[in-house]
Amino acid sequence: YSSAASDVYKRQEIIVTEAKGNWLQRSWRPILMLAFGFIVIYVKFIAPLFDLRIPELENEFWNLLQLGIGGYVIGRTGEKMMNSYAETKK
Repeated sequence: YSSAASDVYKRQEIIVTEAKGNWLQRSWRPILMLAFGFIVIYVKFIAPLFDLRIPELENEFWNLLQLGIGGYVIGRTGEKMMNSYAETKK
């Protein structure tokens, strides 16, 4: 294997291993992203609309959110590509 192919294979193994776990192991990423989504909706829409207290979110929160969304999107795209690739090799 080349280095790139080896990396893809390792990532595929991780995804397959995670898929075999229990519900929480399979769902922690979507749950985390939903929580981030709720925080953003609350801060940007709900709190101002109802004159509720708006917590100050540090820059680190926004950096973490960007990293999480980027990683989630890239991870899901890679997972779908690997599934598609695996189907063509059958």
